Amino acid sequence: MNRARLVIQIVVLLIVLAALGVGASLLSQANAQPKYKSVTFRVESGGGSADITWKIDGKTMLSEKQVKTPWEKTMRVENGVQVILTAANPNSYGGVSCKILLKRSAWKSSSIDQPNRGIACGGIVP
Repeated sequence: MNRARLVIQIVVLLIVLAALGVGASLLSQANAQPKYKSVTFRVESGGGSADITWKIDGKTMLSEKQVKTPWEKTMRVENGVQVILTAANPNSYGGVSCKILLKRSAWKSSSIDQPNRGIACGGIVP
């Protein structure tokens, strides 16, 4: 009888430990950060156009001159990846600004109020 009781106690202990392991696994998954974030790249220019270069993880996604502004592109970017946005106002009037938003909230920005100048903003997606 003692042997049967010991086996039952061991089985119950194993079930409790398994349940704790499953619960801990579910909790860690629920608290895990998403692997990707929504990133919005935005350029505005007082002259109505801008020269734009946009890079993700060192790869040029766009490099064009005289792009109509305001210009915006949103995409999902993996955490830990470097993003860079540069913009220049080739016009003889107005300034230029670049903004990078994470999940629709301001993250990085730069601006200048002079024509024929360029700016950059960038960072590593947290």
